[in-house]
Amino acid sequence: MSKSRIFFIFISLAVTAAAVFIYLNQSNQRSRKNIAESSIKSKLRNYELYRYRQDQLVARATGSEATLYDQGRLVCEGGARAVRISRELRQEISSDTAEVIFQTENFFGQGAGMVDTILFSGNVDYVRGNSRFQTDWIKYSEKTGEAVSDRPVRIESEGQFIAAEGGMIYNAKTEDLRLKGGVFGSLRTDLMDKQRGGKPKK
Repeated sequence: MSKSRIFFIFISLAVTAAAVFIYLNQSNQRSRKNIAESSIKSKLRNYELYRYRQDQLVARATGSEATLYDQGRLVCEGGARAVRISRELRQEISSDTAEVIFQTENFFGQGAGMVDTILFSGNVDYVRGNSRFQTDWIKYSEKTGEAVSDRPVRIESEGQFIAAEGGMIYNAKTEDLRLKGGVFGSLRTDLMDKQRGGKPKK
């Protein structure tokens, strides 16, 4: 067999293998696209969502765009804002995007609509009472009340501030706060004296 014929066979096999690879790659991309599209239940635009407990409004969420998926996930994009309705304590949070993970994939029947975890991303601004938490990412557990962040966080309250480079673990139920990484800030001595029950220093 001549060298030219061997070379021709080699080139033919290489071209065939490349064509098969391209076909399989395109097929996989179409399959992934079809799976992604079929998992979407519905899309919402300029939405308002309400949460009730025993016929009483306890929370309201608004935003410009949201997608509801079969896996029990609600992805909010284009800005998201949520407010917890309470006469005792003001609570609200906003972020560029938010992903709500429900306890069950079924949105009807027992346990429907019960939130498990919420992931806030991008310009997260959380206000609780007189305190403001600012960071780039927060994971909130509805069950434990813990808000966890591994990004730099800044906390402001009544003219004071404290910042942590490594993030925080904050429990909204117990109000325990743990800061991680380098911590620095500015505190008002008059408020510290007031909290200790003493007289403010002049």
